[in-house]
Amino acid sequence: MTVMEGITAGPELQKYGGTVFISYARADDVKPPFDKATKGWVTFFWHQLRWELTNAGLPEAKLWLDRYEIEPAEEFTEKIRAALQQARLLVPILSANWMTAP
Repeated sequence: MTVMEGITAGPELQKYGGTVFISYARADDVKPPFDKATKGWVTFFWHQLRWELTNAGLPEAKLWLDRYEIEPAEEFTEKIRAALQQARLLVPILSANWMTAP
């Protein structure tokens, strides 16, 4: 059973065109050292949320995660600022790492 099993998007959500901005601490997405195949927790969450939204009828909802949206040579702060301004929903992953990150 999934978190959103049986939930479908109503007409007002089916036209969702906004961005879901996921704010997290990089330390919370570190892969376990003993298992190269396992993803970090935040990456796992991103994939699971993508699946849940698609399953609920919102495949066009854009999930914004810096590792997928910012190239190494790009201005990090400006890209974050612009993405936050365009976001319709902010999902902060609150952890001890997030609370103490600069």
